[in-house]
Amino acid sequence: MFSSGDVSKAGDLFAEDYVDHQRPDGWDLAGPAEFVTIVRHARAGMRNLSVEVNDCLVDERRVAARLTWRYQDEDGSATVRETLEMLRVANGRVAEHWGGESAAPRRESGQVGLPPVHRLSRVEIRPITEDDRDFVVEMARQACVIEDRPLPPADAPEVVEILPTADDEAILATASDGSRVGAAWWHFHDPVLLRSDDGSAVPEMIIAVESDLRGRGIGTALINALAERGASSFPALSLNVHLRNPAARLYTRAGFRVAGRGRGWFGVAMERRLTDQVR
Repeated sequence: MFSSGDVSKAGDLFAEDYVDHQRPDGWDLAGPAEFVTIVRHARAGMRNLSVEVNDCLVDERRVAARLTWRYQDEDGSATVRETLEMLRVANGRVAEHWGGESAAPRRESGQVGLPPVHRLSRVEIRPITEDDRDFVVEMARQACVIEDRPLPPADAPEVVEILPTADDEAILATASDGSRVGAAWWHFHDPVLLRSDDGSAVPEMIIAVESDLRGRGIGTALINALAERGASSFPALSLNVHLRNPAARLYTRAGFRVAGRGRGWFGVAMERRLTDQVR
């Protein structure tokens, strides 16, 4: 509706007592009329508006979605916003809405004011050794949170439980000067995130890249290298991603697809098929 401006179905989709908890102060509308007004205000303030649903989770009472909004500002610049939306559904219609921005608005890539992003000239992938232990712990800390949250302590349970064991495949990415820039591994979480058709556990991927080097091809190199190593043993790799995590775009480009509900309210389980059957 935000993209097309067609609000003719609002009465069918929204309850008569629908409430938007992000309504402006002093707003005295409710029900479908409130949603229609919100759509019209949005389209009036954001020219050439288009809204894309990146991820969506649905059950009988709730809908959680991550949206990307693209539009032209008043000065004509192309702008992108990312939002996280939660809906409560009652009797088949939307009764309540909560939402907010998951990242600050930004100009589209290639617009004036954005610095260029360069890929590293070379990324080497090698197995993790005992000498890499401290770096792997740091990567596990980063993998536990999305970008705007504080990192947990190294001994926090959520960090310790995802560290690779001797039985897990763990790899490291290094730059041309030998410096460590990222790491990835698979492990078997308890409880299991996804199971294959025969009921066996699908290994869960953990990945992190140094924050100042993201967007330079390191994550893609790690994912592809880990997938290559797993193809001889497993039919797929899985991962759990928060709806607000911008890395979800990387995972989609790398072949992962939404496979179901993940951990927590905003967790999404994703899966990358490796082979039609284990070799």
